[in-house]
Order: sequence, then C-alpha cells, then structure tokens
Amino acid sequence: MGASLQALSNSQGRRKMQDANEWNLQEPQQVVSMQQMDQLIMRLKAARGEYDKRKKASNEAHALLEEVEKEVMGALKANGRTKFEAEGVALVYIVSRDVFGTPKTEQQKNDLFEYIKAKYGASTLTNLLSVNHQTLNSWANAEIKDDPSLQIPGLDAPTTVESLTFRKKDE
Repeated sequence: MGASLQALSNSQGRRKMQDANEWNLQEPQQVVSMQQMDQLIMRLKAARGEYDKRKKASNEAHALLEEVEKEVMGALKANGRTKFEAEGVALVYIVSRDVFGTPKTEQQKNDLFEYIKAKYGASTLTNLLSVNHQTLNSWANAEIKDDPSLQIPGLDAPTTVESLTFRKKDE
C-alpha cells in the first residue's frame, strides 16, 4: 500500500477527467478525410480560444465583484450598520457564521474521527466521511496497477473514460 500512497501524492495535481456521457460523445458515423479533420481541429482551437477568453472575463468579473463586496462591507461597518436597503435596488446585509477548517494532520483527523465515533457511533462517522473522486481514482488506479484483476471492496468495477488533450501549436 505504500506505493499506492506514493502514487496518490504524485497525482494530486492531475487534471480531472470528464465522464464521456457529460460530453455526449458518440462513435463517428463515417470516416473523416484529413482535410475535414484539419477543419475540425481548427474549430476546436477556435472554440477553446473563445472558452479561454470567456473564462478570463468571468474570473475578472468575479474579482471585481469580490472587490465591490468588500467595499460595501467596509462602508456598512464604517457606518455602524449590518444592513442597508437601497430603495428599489437591493437589500444588503452582513451575515456572520463560524467556519471550521478540515483537519490537516493525521493526528487531528484521528482525534476528530474518534470523537465522532465515540459520541455518535460508527455509522454516523461513515456518513460524514467522503472521499474526493480524484483522490479515490488516483489511489484505486495505483492499487490495481500490479494486479488489474483486483476487486477493491466497496468499489464497482471501473469504467473507461476518454478525454481529449489539446496542445496549441505556436503560430
């Protein structure tokens, strides 16, 4: 299992693979000529360029939104207020809530899990725990690397997912 954990830590930054059904992939109905393939790849490049442009614009808009939200919160606090209604526009108010970070160390995790298990039982602990799908896939793939026929208890048989890698050529 040590090799599995090593492979898991090495794969944390890998890109998430998309399920083929999410992409509505279908098998090609007919053979495509090389000229058609070139045109298709040019369409892909253009679509990726448009996506990247819109994603950048979305990120910039989100940064602006966060900046204005901070300004509004600052103005509310400076005026000793927690809410304000701009008539006919919006009601804004500050909401405070406690947020707990996830345990970082193995000891912290063990302490939390033991507390939950002792106070509420093993089934509550099991219901609260979850595994990130990317982490699970990295770990399970490392587990079956040496023995592809291995059946990991609690996991269904894997399905094969295809994804497309796109590397733009310098122009």
